[in-house]
Amino acid sequence: MRDEAVKALSDLAARINGQQETIDLEKEKARAIAQCKERIKRAQQEFIELRMSEEDWKTVRDANQHEIARWQRRTDSITELYLQLEKCAIAVKTFSALWQSDKDAERQDMIRNLFEEIVINLDTQRIESFKLKNF
Repeated sequence: MRDEAVKALSDLAARINGQQETIDLEKEKARAIAQCKERIKRAQQEFIELRMSEEDWKTVRDANQHEIARWQRRTDSITELYLQLEKCAIAVKTFSALWQSDKDAERQDMIRNLFEEIVINLDTQRIESFKLKNF
């Protein structure tokens, strides 16, 4: 694998969850959750002061709790995706370094451990398709 491919994976990971995007997303998440909590608090106060029915208070509370959970899931899934891409980029870089420094027998072992199937076009001497092993 060429260094350009590793750089492309790293750049993709950075775009998905770069430091600035992470900071902005965390700020947006914190602001949105704070607004939801404030809406719940105001609705509860309205209910206590008998200016809102219990049904309306529960509707506001439930909607805002749902929104808080959505924000938490969203940022968790983005962080998980970033971590997976980062691991992939490291694995590609490690594989590339090992491939360049190892002997043919060790390369064959790496291929057997990594791929379940590789289809090679003998006329063009190119890989047509492959199937990675499940890890």
